[in-house]
Amino acid sequence: MTTNRTARWCWIALLLATLAPAVSCAPSTGTGSQTDGRPSRAVVTAEELSNVGELNLLDAITRLRPMWVRPRGVEATRGRPLVVYVDGVLAGGIQFLREIPIDEVVDVQFHDAQAAIMRWGRRNVAGVIEVTTR
Repeated sequence: MTTNRTARWCWIALLLATLAPAVSCAPSTGTGSQTDGRPSRAVVTAEELSNVGELNLLDAITRLRPMWVRPRGVEATRGRPLVVYVDGVLAGGIQFLREIPIDEVVDVQFHDAQAAIMRWGRRNVAGVIEVTTR
């Protein structure tokens, strides 16, 4: 019995040693600018917003990241809207972004349904746009 247990631990140690380099070399899923100079798909920075020439945040996001505002999945067909949080507080639906002047925004992040549910709960099944202001 101890031989089987020892063999099992040896296989586990071998597997972990084999996977460790692959995990450490995996690309990051964090936010912010990518290392190759292209902007992140999940974040819009104040610098990007200042270059777009729009007056409100909804128009800017529609131009910079149109996929964020398109309905997607089953939840969109059920009428569950994308939700907007401003500085950690629930602000409303996507139309609330029209009320936010671009010059007050530090950054904007998109969270898909899974990340939004994990962070803010089941109400956010269509995803979240999180706005950080000055």
